[in-house]
Amino acid sequence: VRHDEHIAAGMVVMEGGETGAGAAHCDEHRAIACRARAIICENVDQHITIADLARRCGCSQTALKEAFRETFGMPVYSWSKHYRMMRAAYLLTNTRLTVATIASGVGYANQSKFAQAFVACMRMTPSTWRKRHGCTL
Repeated sequence: VRHDEHIAAGMVVMEGGETGAGAAHCDEHRAIACRARAIICENVDQHITIADLARRCGCSQTALKEAFRETFGMPVYSWSKHYRMMRAAYLLTNTRLTVATIASGVGYANQSKFAQAFVACMRMTPSTWRKRHGCTL
């Protein structure tokens, strides 16, 4: 199992307990949301719009947003941004890649914008994260 799958799995908030017609609706929403999550994870280095994600999932933007929030408990953009920061934190801790390389690898062309997003999510700079959680390779 890839580390990406562990990060994504750890961010899952599933709803359940539906039966009958509600279950079919729930299963359909879950399938859309899980497909969207997989696309985000597989393309962590790219900016994917809601419109493109919906097209790739075969649904409307509204259906995607509703399915994602219902399945994972947060909007697509919030989940995607948090996933990118968790992936970056993993790379900072477990590799010797430069911060610029990691920023690019999680979809940020601008290292400064990446650092701002990282601080907003992790409450410290990428460099401080690396010092505290240290790469032991």
